[in-house]
Amino acid sequence: MKYNSLVSVIMSAYNENEEWVKKAIESILNQSYSNLEFFIILDNPDNISLDKLILKYVKRDERIIYIKNHKNEGLVNSLNKGIIQAKGDFIVRMDADDISFKDRVEKQVRFMHEHQEIALLCTKAIFINEAGVEIGESREYKDVDVLKNCLKYKNDVVHPTWIMRAKTLKSKEINGYRNIPYAEDYDLLCRLLLNDFRVYQLRESTLHYRIRSNGITQSKIYDQIKVASYISKMYKDKKENVKAVEEIQSILNEKESFIVRRLRRKKVSKLRIYIFKIFNKYGRKILLNTFVCRFKYNI
Repeated sequence: MKYNSLVSVIMSAYNENEEWVKKAIESILNQSYSNLEFFIILDNPDNISLDKLILKYVKRDERIIYIKNHKNEGLVNSLNKGIIQAKGDFIVRMDADDISFKDRVEKQVRFMHEHQEIALLCTKAIFINEAGVEIGESREYKDVDVLKNCLKYKNDVVHPTWIMRAKTLKSKEINGYRNIPYAEDYDLLCRLLLNDFRVYQLRESTLHYRIRSNGITQSKIYDQIKVASYISKMYKDKKENVKAVEEIQSILNEKESFIVRRLRRKKVSKLRIYIFKIFNKYGRKILLNTFVCRFKYNI
């Protein structure tokens, strides 16, 4: 059976390589499933080259809805702008440096129609490097229970493979993404499950996911770990915290320990500082989480 529900694809761009953005845009415009509206949000108004590139595609394809932020607002605010304006029954996530397979949307829409109980469907992804060479594949979860249990410890679900029911994402319980730095996807997944919405992984790859050498700096990795640890605890406790945004910001604003500051003054390598910081506070937890996911859930 063929389905023709309107699908809203949402992609935010900031400083990505122009060639990568071209491939990302064309991979959506050339989908075998054509009933799309494609929101492209430019979150860097000073990026003239990307602005010109996107405008060229706007002239070529009327399905593109271009939003240019007046200032840098961050990924969460950019995505939520698209969600608010989206008219589709389903919302698909896309990143500006990735490449969707030609039949990605068609497969995901078919699955969502055939499984009305699923609120969010993710898939596997093939990792590529900056040159576009395949270097690996994301994790496959044997069943839904394994996925749900592993989210108590970490998030391996590839964000730009998601398709979601718009009514769920816009519902009072979820209300789009929360402004959780570095882990807005992890937060949304956990909130869906805490509110008894069903999540499923299609166990095939539908996207080339680009691994960038300048994706997250070492200093940001530590912040990301702190945020992920907070969300992990929230999910384990089975309690959605309405004050999570404020509490996470407070955690990120915490001063570094005396030893870390001293290491910085002594100009110790960034890698050593990074390793010390992680294991100073999260070492036991990281080792435990890795052990649990690898042995208890056999992934």
